[in-house]
Amino acid sequence: MPLQITSNAIGVDHLNKALKGMTDERGLNWKRTAMLRAGKDAFNVVNYAARNKSPFATGLTKRSLTLTKGIYNKIGGKVSPISKSGKVKKGKKQEYRIATTLKESFNDSAPEDRKGRPVRYPFMNEVGVAPQTYARVSTNGKLHLVKRKAPRKQLLFQHRALGQNADKVVSIWIRKMDYYLSFYAKSTYATLKSAERNFRRTGGQGNRWR
Repeated sequence: MPLQITSNAIGVDHLNKALKGMTDERGLNWKRTAMLRAGKDAFNVVNYAARNKSPFATGLTKRSLTLTKGIYNKIGGKVSPISKSGKVKKGKKQEYRIATTLKESFNDSAPEDRKGRPVRYPFMNEVGVAPQTYARVSTNGKLHLVKRKAPRKQLLFQHRALGQNADKVVSIWIRKMDYYLSFYAKSTYATLKSAERNFRRTGGQGNRWR
């Protein structure tokens, strides 16, 4: 369940203006860091909501849902900027993408398929499962076939989490981007991390602050 932002479709004039002016190496690095941090700050709301809407009593899905690190790269062209594997295609325009995923610890408790791979069923149940026959390891360690004649309906708990919190996500993202970009305009620090750390320490009174 991804959130995707393209630089020419932000729809916030003052941020668009600020981002277009960040063209040197310092500005590009700052923009990337700001996008990654603001996106995670904003999308955490969706992650928490998706956990609460998780439909299963075991709690494994709720405990395992988390966020990807986030992808920020150059993309472009008329085709989709995101490949089928979830990677950002290379191009000219800047884009940021973050999505829900599962913690590695999910694999320790998830059922396995016939090849011994963990079944990532939270995402299967999100979009629905067609009638099928598949192998499953039972509690006694034996492999048996499961025949599912009726399709499993879409549960869409992550879609609902995003849809019900979309305005809040946008609001948090704009507010955080304003905050992170304000350090770029006020200081001569090379990175957002160093500027924010020094601002907290000195209250913006250091010699690199205008």
